[in-house]
Amino acid sequence: PDTTPTPTLPQTETSTEEVEELRFHRLHGRNAVITNQSLTACRPNARNEFNDAIVMSQRPLLPDEMFEIIIERMVDRWTGSIEAGVTVIHPENLSFPNTMTDIDYDTWMLSGSAVMQNGATLCNTYPLDLDSIRMASRLGIIRRSDGNLHFYIDGNDAGVACSDVPPGVYAVIDLYGQCAQVTLVTPSNPAPALIAALLEDATDFYRNTTPQVSLHVFHAACGKNVTIETETTATRCRSFDHGLVFSQQPLRTDEMFQVVIKKIEPQWSGSIRIGLTAFNPADNTSTAHMPPESSDLRATPTFIIQGSKVKKNGTVIKENYAPRLERLRVDNTVGIKRCKDSTLHLYLNNEDMGPAAVSIPEGLHAVVDLYGMVESVSIISSTLSSTTGSTVQTPVLSSNSNSQVDIETVPQTPTLADLMFHERHGKHVVISNSGHTAHRSASYNHGLVLSSRPLIKNTLFQVQVDRVNPQWSSSLLVGLTSTPPDKLAHTPTALSIKRNCWLIHADCVFHNGYKIEEGYGPNLDNLTVGHRVGLLIDSNNCLRLYVNGVDQGIAADNIPQTCYTILDLYGQCEQVSIVREVEGENSNLDQREKADVVDGMKESIRRSGRILNRNCEYQSLCGRFKACLGLPDGFFESDSKASVCYCDTCYKLRGDELFSCQGDPPRQYTLPLGWCRFPLRLHPNVRTYTLSEWHMAYHATYVGALRKILDNGELLVPPELSPCRSANDKVGMGIVPAAFENHILLSPTSDYISQELYSEPVRFVDPKTQKTHQAKVALQVYVRPGCYTNSAGTGASVSENTPWNSEELQWFTKEKGATILTSLLVEVK
Repeated sequence: PDTTPTPTLPQTETSTEEVEELRFHRLHGRNAVITNQSLTACRPNARNEFNDAIVMSQRPLLPDEMFEIIIERMVDRWTGSIEAGVTVIHPENLSFPNTMTDIDYDTWMLSGSAVMQNGATLCNTYPLDLDSIRMASRLGIIRRSDGNLHFYIDGNDAGVACSDVPPGVYAVIDLYGQCAQVTLVTPSNPAPALIAALLEDATDFYRNTTPQVSLHVFHAACGKNVTIETETTATRCRSFDHGLVFSQQPLRTDEMFQVVIKKIEPQWSGSIRIGLTAFNPADNTSTAHMPPESSDLRATPTFIIQGSKVKKNGTVIKENYAPRLERLRVDNTVGIKRCKDSTLHLYLNNEDMGPAAVSIPEGLHAVVDLYGMVESVSIISSTLSSTTGSTVQTPVLSSNSNSQVDIETVPQTPTLADLMFHERHGKHVVISNSGHTAHRSASYNHGLVLSSRPLIKNTLFQVQVDRVNPQWSSSLLVGLTSTPPDKLAHTPTALSIKRNCWLIHADCVFHNGYKIEEGYGPNLDNLTVGHRVGLLIDSNNCLRLYVNGVDQGIAADNIPQTCYTILDLYGQCEQVSIVREVEGENSNLDQREKADVVDGMKESIRRSGRILNRNCEYQSLCGRFKACLGLPDGFFESDSKASVCYCDTCYKLRGDELFSCQGDPPRQYTLPLGWCRFPLRLHPNVRTYTLSEWHMAYHATYVGALRKILDNGELLVPPELSPCRSANDKVGMGIVPAAFENHILLSPTSDYISQELYSEPVRFVDPKTQKTHQAKVALQVYVRPGCYTNSAGTGASVSENTPWNSEELQWFTKEKGATILTSLLVEVK
């Protein structure tokens, strides 16, 4: 082991009083802040910004002089952490980049375990890995007199990082990723005092020194592998489970139960679990009645946070709620609280993770499961003694303060007419029209707006898109937050909000910045002028999205009682207006007629002329059947989103007209309702035509013939397909006049060719659900005018609402080159 003493400021002919003590330079990256007489550097908005926080020493390092910092704050929002090194560049001559590793001259940096010179990696296996550095660690940098650069961790030399470093270098610290704050260790600011202050902060956050305050204590009843060493310390002495401990008394409202991790055994997997339970340890003092794990508690209700999941009575009710508890280490803290709005909150290192569950009853005990690698914890939270009759409460502003929203003053029976946007909004937003219109005046972000009051249950909040800018990508984000507008930090985008926030972006649902669902509803990136987007909290505290009046189903559940609508005028969406009630209209969706909703939706989209791409389960099912056919991808358009679903829901959502005209002279055809259309590429042998002059029709076929038809690029007459069929297989030919026996049968309506008389179903087992379906295939084709003959339909019927008489339902042709394939149709029942 290296016994070299920790280097200190060298004693030279110049006295130490004449050498300026190290400080941070006044110039730094735009996201960094220098405080504490230039001894502390931090990235204040560390959970929303991860870079642009470079700081430097105010003077060059002397030979063999240590530049040492202590890590005071870290966040778990990002990957990567602090980067450190030296540079010859004077701070006043440096245009501070996003990260220091972007500099390609006169700079030596350690990033993770990679040593870099001028942006190029010299070594990837340096013994010190900065990405694994922890809070309260000390990081030192020294350029030795021989030109070697060394890094130190907690006073231990990690070895030579690089050589031939010139003299006169400045120390560089990049507060990147997880590292949010550091403080210089100097003779006037020694490391032992800094570390003591950090530990004091960790234990005193909730401790009150008044005589009335006492720490929470553990109940004597506990798991069989637990030893209650003191009333506030519990240790699991063997194995990995049977580590349940409980609070002595049920928690009161707004009373936090918090512990600090004292010991970890890395041989085990899994980690601490915490929650609230109706299990009363006073009634179950015997260890025989204690289950091995918290998930086995049978008392209802029991709410447990395990990993990043929230469980109620053993069932997962929320995924990706918070950072995984397996990431907690020694001296990290974890707490649980039932708030006065009956929501359950988790606190990690004193940071509120937001509501974990709602409708939490009173009188529940806190439960901590010393599971897996966490073996010992100590209580650091406190409560008022029973003689005071109350608990320690978090201070709040008075109800007449401008910064505190008094929920009780919110009208309980509001109308949409009094709902407007809040006066606090993103820096690029302009509010007009008496608070009912929001406009983003610049750039593509900083467009957050919130409702002026909480959303009332079963009341639809709806906005209309007034203006879009196709210059940008992406579009409107909508959602809810339980944070009042005057307390919300307005980040560049809504997805940067990591607490108490539910958002719908494109076709994905996010909770506190984590994606919890994909393929939900229509893609909001395709919204255009005239489209309406609404949010509603139903009676079951579920969030629902409405697009042009159509309910897209549940986006998220367990929504708190008090939530504000949040909109992000992002990307293409530049202006929206609140849709207010008109006379005679009720904003409560429960009282709206379904027909009115659908008609309004269709009219709105028809005006816009833009198709919303809904992610539909039927479309996915048809896609899985198509994949089972084994057809080469070269037959189809390369765009995976080119398929179009014509199920009832997607058809109504787009507001398509059922009938359309095509060709010269024009002839009508129907949309393929009930089918999913997969566009085909034009066959290489197809000559160039003006296809807008050709008619559109449908042709019933069967799975065995598809490959041969696609290989030829056009429909084939029955004799050419006969080798694909068995000798006695006549299904699919239908009943046709004898004169057209060897002709190709077409129809302008998919309703006609979809009947089993013409279209042969096959058995299909869905590989995803293992359910059995009946599937059909057909082809949509262009037909050259004048090359086919009409005939009366026989043996099948169509809807009475079709515009054709019976002589127009069947078209027959046998001419080569008379048809061009445009789409494969799939129907699954």
